[in-house]
Amino acid sequence: MSGLSAFWFILSTLAVWRCIVFIRQDNLIEGTRTAVTVRLMRKDKLWRNKLLYLIDCPWCLGIWLAGLAVIAWSFEVDFTATSGIITWLAMSALAAAIDQLADHL
Repeated sequence: MSGLSAFWFILSTLAVWRCIVFIRQDNLIEGTRTAVTVRLMRKDKLWRNKLLYLIDCPWCLGIWLAGLAVIAWSFEVDFTATSGIITWLAMSALAAAIDQLADHL
């Protein structure tokens, strides 16, 4: 099988979006998220600020989570380098856009 079917692409994108929501907003890990935020804000180090931004930004988080999804799919699907990168970027963009849209509803 070469490339993801449209069904699995959409399903994977929704899974990435759900992970974004879970990490950024879900009450289940609110204590952990707060502890990480407080710890990262404790000292004014540039790398800590960047890491906190990467965790809180849906566009940044979408890039990393979609990358993990494409890596997971690469065991099942034959990706070329180009199709893997395109799938990765499209999945991350769509998941972050869904997150932004859901925030405005």
